Amino acid sequence: WPRAIRVDGAGNAYVVGVPSPRDFPLTPGALKTSLGRGFIAKLNPAGSALIYSTYFEAPILAFDIDSSGAAYLGALDAYLSKIDASGKSLIYSTHLGEKLSGWVESIAVDSRGAAWVAGGGTALIRLAPSGGAIEATASLGSRPLADNTVNFVALDSQENVYAVGHFSPGNVSPTANAELAAPCSPSGGDFLAQLNPAGKFLYASFMRRAVVWSDVGRILPALAGPGRVVVNSQSFGAEIVTLDLSTTAARSFVCPVNGASFSLGDGVVPGEIVSIFGYALG
Repeated sequence: WPRAIRVDGAGNAYVVGVPSPRDFPLTPGALKTSLGRGFIAKLNPAGSALIYSTYFEAPILAFDIDSSGAAYLGALDAYLSKIDASGKSLIYSTHLGEKLSGWVESIAVDSRGAAWVAGGGTALIRLAPSGGAIEATASLGSRPLADNTVNFVALDSQENVYAVGHFSPGNVSPTANAELAAPCSPSGGDFLAQLNPAGKFLYASFMRRAVVWSDVGRILPALAGPGRVVVNSQSFGAEIVTLDLSTTAARSFVCPVNGASFSLGDGVVPGEIVSIFGYALG
């Protein structure tokens, strides 16, 4: 069961997922040859041969690669592991449980090999290339509640950091240029943040659009360049939306919801009582 794929600058493909217990192919000198609950395989650009293929001890929930071909694997219980380009050696494996609660959801690696890690909890973490120190921590909330999760982290060409997740109201602090300072529902909402390479917030806002999340196919946001984030949205039916973080409207009418349920529907009907959320409405 392939779960995710990455491609390096040379065109090699890296695939992670859940292995078959019977006929999964292993390469000589593989990191782990006994059956594990995950796997990582690297294929040549033609797809005609395995450069390496190995079992991995735990299910792999998130991964990324760096410019050297090293692979970074995130697993349950907030473990992060780094495997060298040959697939034969573990560079480090470390536990981030004091900062992340439960699991690693997304990883993005910068040009130095430092890994930005996101998951359950309320913090983004940048781990040093050696794995021996936390270089930066960006708090995305004041209370580590179970339903506060950062599902996606990515870097642009300038190594600014983008994070998308779901948070409870009152648990995050939107920036002055936010599109939506409060969620459309009293139970919380999806949240988008942009940080500079040092971890300082440039933009933080709730989103009117509910982002579609799926473990099947890993439907996730993507970057369309610095300051531009593409999301798969389900606000009024499925739609692909590009968000430009560089501009903020002087007034933004962004969130009409049912006045009783605070839920987004397929539209507003005559006589319906609604609550309106937005930016600078007064």
